Amino acid sequence: MNAVEMVGVDKSFGNVRALDDMCLSVPTGSIFGLMGPNGAGKTTSIKLMLGLMKPTAGSLTVLGVTPSGDGAILRRRIGFVPEDFSLYLHMTGFEILQFNARLYGCLVEENVRRLQTVFELPLARKISTYSKGMRKLLGLYIALSTEPELLILDEPTEGLDPVVRSHFLGVLADETARRNLTVFFSSHILSEVEKICDTVAFMRSGRTILQDSVESIKERYRVYTVRFATGHSPRDVKDIAVHRERALGQDAWDVEVLADQEQARAAFADAGGTVLDVQSLPFDEIFLRFVEA
Repeated sequence: MNAVEMVGVDKSFGNVRALDDMCLSVPTGSIFGLMGPNGAGKTTSIKLMLGLMKPTAGSLTVLGVTPSGDGAILRRRIGFVPEDFSLYLHMTGFEILQFNARLYGCLVEENVRRLQTVFELPLARKISTYSKGMRKLLGLYIALSTEPELLILDEPTEGLDPVVRSHFLGVLADETARRNLTVFFSSHILSEVEKICDTVAFMRSGRTILQDSVESIKERYRVYTVRFATGHSPRDVKDIAVHRERALGQDAWDVEVLADQEQARAAFADAGGTVLDVQSLPFDEIFLRFVEA
């Protein structure tokens, strides 16, 4: 069973459609990245998953239950770190961990002690003395302290320096590997998504336009330099997704394709084309190709 399953989900606010036939499948035990430009619908998707809003249409299950119907119970099984969050600054780090444990109705002393060796935060100090990076790490510490089944993060490393960001991502990877934790996060930082995620989804205008593993996307999205026979062009290519083409002159083109290489070469041959060269694109450029289309 997937940790999150969204099928044909719509969400409208009056005349504004935030999600439009949204589909996602988040494998249990994976680190899943949701990527898209501002306004694509990432935060709306997260709010639906947390049961804070109901979808206008479609089917959504999280950890096997419907968030809009079982939200209170479900949220006890989820850790959540929003992009912007407030902490009780008069408390110490340890006091806020205890406070969170009481809210969840769980005993977490052993887990808190284990995580302390991971985070190395000064829990005896008041949170008012923490830096921004330390507060972000504390937010993750709080979310992990109750041993959630699903951890949801909204722009978790925004504004962090490279050292703290690396530590943050390292903890995520280690905790996912240690237990069957599923991590779902949205991010604008493409390099961290490429580094840590098993699977990603690209969003644009309220819907998923691509979902696959990072390695598969990088392997399948290539730029082919193709010379077409007279009277032929990339418009004649069938059965594969041609995303962009650029004429080079003398019947030669650069053609960007999402397909297995064998399939792409066969499709070009059927369209009267001969492949002269194949190049890879950086992951961030692949993302931009999709969201700017």
